[in-house]
This record gives sequence, C-alpha cells and structure tokens, in this order.
Amino acid sequence: MASLLLATEDALLSGVIASPGIALGPALLVKKQPLTINRQPIAAEAIPQEMALFFQARDQSIQQLQAIEEKAYQRFGEPEAAIFEAHRLLLEDELFEAEVMAYIQQHQAALSSAIEAVIEQQALTLEQLADDYLKARAADIRDIGQRLLSNALGVPLVDLQALSKPVILVAETLTPSETAQLDVEKVLGFITRLGSSTSHTAIMARALGIPALVGVHQALELIHQDDLVLLEATNNHVVINPTAETIEAFKAQQQREQRQQRLLAVLTDHPAVTLEGHQVRLSANISHFNELSAAQQQGAEGVGLYRTEFLFMGREGLPSEAEQFQAYQAVAQQLRSGEAAVIRTVDIGGDKPLPYLNLPTESNPFLGCRGVRLYQQHPELLQIQLRAILRASAFGKLCILFPMISLVEEVHALQEQLARLKQQLHAEKQPFDPQISVGIMVETPAAAVMASHLAQIVDFLSIGTNDLTQYTLAVDRGNPLIASLYNPLSPAVLQFVKQIIDAAHQFGKSVCVCGELAGDTQATLLLLGLGLDSFSVSARAIPAIKKVIRSVHFAAAQQLAQQALIQSTAADIHRLMTQSMEKLALTDITLLQ
Repeated sequence: MASLLLATEDALLSGVIASPGIALGPALLVKKQPLTINRQPIAAEAIPQEMALFFQARDQSIQQLQAIEEKAYQRFGEPEAAIFEAHRLLLEDELFEAEVMAYIQQHQAALSSAIEAVIEQQALTLEQLADDYLKARAADIRDIGQRLLSNALGVPLVDLQALSKPVILVAETLTPSETAQLDVEKVLGFITRLGSSTSHTAIMARALGIPALVGVHQALELIHQDDLVLLEATNNHVVINPTAETIEAFKAQQQREQRQQRLLAVLTDHPAVTLEGHQVRLSANISHFNELSAAQQQGAEGVGLYRTEFLFMGREGLPSEAEQFQAYQAVAQQLRSGEAAVIRTVDIGGDKPLPYLNLPTESNPFLGCRGVRLYQQHPELLQIQLRAILRASAFGKLCILFPMISLVEEVHALQEQLARLKQQLHAEKQPFDPQISVGIMVETPAAAVMASHLAQIVDFLSIGTNDLTQYTLAVDRGNPLIASLYNPLSPAVLQFVKQIIDAAHQFGKSVCVCGELAGDTQATLLLLGLGLDSFSVSARAIPAIKKVIRSVHFAAAQQLAQQALIQSTAADIHRLMTQSMEKLALTDITLLQ
C-alpha cells in the first residue's frame, strides 16, 4: 500500500485499522465524567425507589436512542439505524427489565450496581464467543449500559456535536451512538485505546468516511491536548507533532488521493474490462437490501453475496417466510437489466449461534455444526428461507448459494429439497423462476479438492477465501497467538484457488471470489490472471478494483499469476504483486479502500 515518506525523527504509534484514510489536525482528548457506582447494600424500604428510578432512566434512554436512530437513518440508511433500534429494543425487553429488578431485590442493590452487574454479565457472555462479529457486540451492550447508568446517575452524556474547530479525537473508546453523531466537518479522524475493526463503531466510521485507528494502546499516555496529530489509518500510523517534511508529504498525498477520487468517479458507469477487452463482473457484498442502491452508485453490477444471517440475528425467533420474502423481493426489484443477486442461505451455527435455536456448545465450533450442517437439525431454517427466495425470484434475477459445503452428497440432498419446494409452490400457484441458478461456497479444502465433481452438479462456484484460508492453513484467524500465520496469499491457498477456477471452467461454470481477498487491490491482478470471472466486494472497494482491471492487459495478469503460482512463500508473492502495481503506477489506488 502507498505510504507517507516519514522522517526518521517522527514518533510513531500503531493499532488496528477501523476505517482507512489520512488526516492531519489538533488532538482533542475526550474525557468522560466518571460514573460512581454505589455497590453498598441499600435499605429494604429503598428498593421501590430504585425500581422507579430504573423506569425513569430507561424511558429517558429510549427517547435518546429514538432520536439517534432517526438521525442514523437519515445519514446512513436502515442498516446502521437498525443498530440503535436493537439498542432500544434491548432496553424495552421484559427479560432485561426482570433481570435488573431481580438483582435489586435479591442483593438489596442500588440501581447503578444492578445495571452494572446485568450489563457486564451479558457483555462477558458475548466476549466468550469465537466469532469476531458477535464478540464485538459486547461493546454495544456496554454502550447501552453506559447510557442507562448516566441517566440513572444524572451524569450528562458526552456531546461531540458541538466542536468549535476540526480535530482528531483521542479517547479510551467511542461508543456506536457517539460515533453516529459525529460531525464529519469537525471530526477529521479518531484514535481510541480500545476497540476492534468489527465493532459497530468501526462500521460507523467507515460509513462516515472518517479515518480511524483503534487499539492504539499508548494513545492517551503519549498524545496530549492540542498536539498536532497525523493519522495515517491506511497504513496504521499515528505521528505525534510530525516534522515539516512529513507534513509536506501528507499534503502531497492528499492531492494524489483527490486526483484518484476524481479519476475513479468517472468509471462508475463503465464495465470492469481489461485493455484488450476481457471482461469480468464486479458485484457487491451486502448484508441488507438497503445497501444495494449505494453499491450500484459505486458501479456494482448486482450482488455477488447477500449475507442473510443478519435477518436472523438480534431477535427472539426465526424471521417468517413473509418477512424474508419482502427482504429478498426488495433486492430483486432493485436489480437493473442484466444484473443478478446471489443470496446465500443462512450461515449460522457453532461460532455464530442463534439463542432461540438452543444450539449445543461445541469445543471446536469452526469444525462443528454450521452452515448446511445445521439444516439437518433445523430443517425449518432452510425450508422457510428457500420458499421465500423462490417466491422473490419472480421479481428479478436471483440465485441461491449454499455455504460450508464439504460433500457431493450434501449438494444432492439440498437439490432434492429445493425440487420438492418448487413442486409445492407450483401446486400453490405461486410464481417463481423455475430455472433459478444454484451455486455453492467453496470454503473447505474438501470442496476445493472435489471442485471438478461439484462443478458438474451446480450452476456456479463462489470461493470464500476467508474460511478457505483458515481451514487450509489450520489457523484460527481470531487467535492472536497465531493470527500472523493467517494469509490468503499463501501458496497453498492460491493453488486451491487456481484448482477451483480450472475445474469450474472445465465444465463451463463461472467462479466468483467473495472473501476479503477480492476487495484487496494488491490481489486484483493476481485473481484476474488466475481466470476469476467475478469479484464480489464491499461498495467502497468497487471503484479502485475497477480502475486496476481497466488499466492492465489480461495477458500481463495471466503472466503474473503464473509467476505467483511457482513461488514458495507468501512474502515472495506479496513482493511480486507490489512490484507489478508499482510498474503500473497504481500504488495510490490502495488509499481509497
């Protein structure tokens, strides 16, 4: 990736990239007023008063969240607004209320102590899960608890909307609700001591386009009020009081980025085609139907991956067929001529539990009952979803994608179930696309090895490079002790990708990559040269990926891929790709991811 030329005397900090970008400005240290928790037992006669205070603080918190939800909907759309709807629904939940009331009575506890105990127990339960996304939801639980506690104790919440000048925020942490209200004209970027790239705070920062680094452990010790801070989130650098030389380099980089943005904006309506006319499909990964419109504005050709599990999470029971039908129909109706949307059936289980399914605890959930394996135990999951997808297929070109395939027998069983549901809908005189395409996720080594057999019985293959890398290298990417071993550009993973693409093409089937690798411009030439037919990426990555594709000859990309396949280490492959990007003068493209 492109990086500033930093002077040797510059003081550097680093953390975790939550939202890429660069910014320069004075530091504003966010100091929150401490909340004093009363952990002493209260008199029995004071219990009713504490209970009444709970309802008062809860109502105040709900009103605040409703206002934030409305503002988030106006700024971002429904997916981000839904974050605060979930916060509000938890406060309104009768079970949460009962837990707080029970704690007050059983422990003769003050309300602040009861809120702290109940919230922390829920947060700790989430933190013990293996899935990074669900683990990061602990921050949301604590955000809700801090709001409720502040209102119960009469402590004003931090107001980051009334800033007098543009600043870079430096804080212990920022909650999702605080981030959603940031003024992008005044907040140039933010740095926090805590946080993760999968938190809702990070999601909000990316949606706002605010550069952000989290997990910068020494930020509050080394950065002082009004220090000039250079935040280079693209390459994970924080420079405190940079030299004049570094500031000049920053200004030059800003100008390059602005030129690139103008250049990429022109490509929105152009196809992803190489210099000699080899065309690939560039589509979007989405988690909610409202995201499709924004992706199309960035130049997406339909949807390569609709992650439907978010329809199933954060609720008390399975979404009904009618509810799912409306969501899939909304996507189908937004598709333009020639576009399709690939809907992945719910990928839940093991590390991504649904509480209302009462899934058993597994010692190794990544090798457990997840994806299609879960459908055998809960057939209603798949039956309801497939009926909804089939019905929605009458309104636009939809495709079905099955996750976590390991065996040919699994595909046959799924196809038989789909055939029965088609007969059922036909008997009910429900319209649907009888020729709906069916594909599978290739994300296990078993599926990669059996790709030539699987390609004969499905319409298309989609490579999930995240899990394929994890399973091929036997590396839990969530384990910090071995996370450095996780590398989708490992020679072993690339050999599998090539094998899958060749097997599919042998039988005239197309292949898409929808994992994180597809959205990395450093890997675009390589995937193109390997023969990939379709890239499915986040909306933000589409213009930069398209620029790379439109700047090269397909033959040159093929030559690069051949060279990469004979390398023995991931470092050699990285070096090869970086050199290729530099030759094409495309290094600055990475700034826009």
